[in-house]
Amino acid sequence: MSAETDSNYNNKPASWGFPQGDGRLIPTGASQRRLSVTFAAGSAEGAAMADVSVEIPSPLSNCIVFCELVCVRECCGIDAVSTDPTVIEAWCRQVGPIAVAKARRQLAQLIDVVEDRSHRVTSTFLNHRTRDYTGRRQLLDFLSALEAGLAAGDTS
Repeated sequence: MSAETDSNYNNKPASWGFPQGDGRLIPTGASQRRLSVTFAAGSAEGAAMADVSVEIPSPLSNCIVFCELVCVRECCGIDAVSTDPTVIEAWCRQVGPIAVAKARRQLAQLIDVVEDRSHRVTSTFLNHRTRDYTGRRQLLDFLSALEAGLAAGDTS
């Protein structure tokens, strides 16, 4: 499988947004900016499975940075981020209900991408890659805990 390209973007690897209601992926930058996903060729070992690189947009990225209390993501990845509901709720109070609602939508889209087992997921921002089932489960557990904290702090 070769990397996908988009002729509208000078044959650079295509960067795609999240699926719309009908399941189609849209190019990033089209209409509203969403969490971007870039598809790349898989390794020889997993040639049938593509790597999907995800970028975490604001305000979800701001929430994760706020909760980065245990260590730093560059060192410990998602283990550096506290999923303690009281910490997440403090962020929710600080930013208000509109940002919290947007972060929850972004997180739901990210969870959808991670749950799709047809590809591996990589995030430079989170310093995490789903090389196998354990890595995917670890990321989904982290995202679920973050989701629970955001839900608890959502006053909308």
